[in-house]
Amino acid sequence: MGRRGWTRPGCTSHSWCLGMRVGNMKVLPPSDEPEPLIQESQAVLEDYSDAVEYSRGLLNPDQHQADPDDKASTYTLTNVVPQITDFLEETWSSYLDTVRRRLNNFCRGKQSYVVTGVTVSGATIRRGNEDRMGIPKHVWLAYCCPRFDRNSPYEPH
Repeated sequence: MGRRGWTRPGCTSHSWCLGMRVGNMKVLPPSDEPEPLIQESQAVLEDYSDAVEYSRGLLNPDQHQADPDDKASTYTLTNVVPQITDFLEETWSSYLDTVRRRLNNFCRGKQSYVVTGVTVSGATIRRGNEDRMGIPKHVWLAYCCPRFDRNSPYEPH
């Protein structure tokens, strides 16, 4: 991901870039420092520097993507929420792997839909004297397989 986690320079031909070009968005030149406008509207890597208890948890994980460009598109800070490191590395990662296996085993045509979200607790991660990121109280994920194969072997976990 490098230090430019907020956008991808040269993003012109990939379909996942379309959402990044809506409105007055612009491609930023490579830089080690985020533009002030970006810092006003979203998290930047520096926001995690003192958040020792938290890691960056992907809402749309790369393991749910097959195409390398689609995998790469998941590594933006707009696809991340702060998660307690132990929860992310143990419980949540295991759950994401279970979902991935179920979608791969049960979905005919490999088409599926996944929606992930959070509810915030009201607590925030601060950088300096500023509230920068809401800390999730709950992280949830729902998935749908339109062409479910009922004859696939059941795998509980």
